[in-house]
Amino acid sequence: MKTLSIVIPAYNEAAWIGALLDAILAVDTESLGFRKEILVVNDGSRDDTAAIVREFENRGVKCFDQVPNQGKGRAVRRGIQESQGDYVLVQDADLEYDPEDYRPILEALSRDADIVYGSRTLGQIRENGWTLTPGRHPSQSLGPWLAGAILSCWTCLLYFRWISDTLTAYKLYPASALKSMTLETTGL
Repeated sequence: MKTLSIVIPAYNEAAWIGALLDAILAVDTESLGFRKEILVVNDGSRDDTAAIVREFENRGVKCFDQVPNQGKGRAVRRGIQESQGDYVLVQDADLEYDPEDYRPILEALSRDADIVYGSRTLGQIRENGWTLTPGRHPSQSLGPWLAGAILSCWTCLLYFRWISDTLTAYKLYPASALKSMTLETTGL
């Protein structure tokens, strides 16, 4: 069985982090051949984020404190560095993205994918399953959707590749490839 490392950068997320961790722990990834490693990087939070995360340590969640606050990029880098899994997925701490989406992402690996990018515009979940109609995600407002569509067109013109959602939320990488890269961030 492979391990999926879920890296969660968190800064002052006490309002959301407990519900997020419950949601992640509830997702059945083992039936797809993946155990979960959940790593929260508490990036200098001034609220109860770290205390709430530590309540989940007996369920396998790991908490790493980064003091002082160094920004999301450095928190993500720290989580990647601490991860031990075969694949790495970055999860925002604010419940904007649904951990139930891990399942279709992991299923894509079984179709010979090496890296998986989620798309808020390519497939919308309906009661009858997936559709492949491009469009705006129901919870996405018009402005951000339009900006993303323009960026996708610009990317296609520059690189001759169509990426339906360049600002995609979920990205799944093989840990070995990700750890071999030199990742840089300017911090805050």
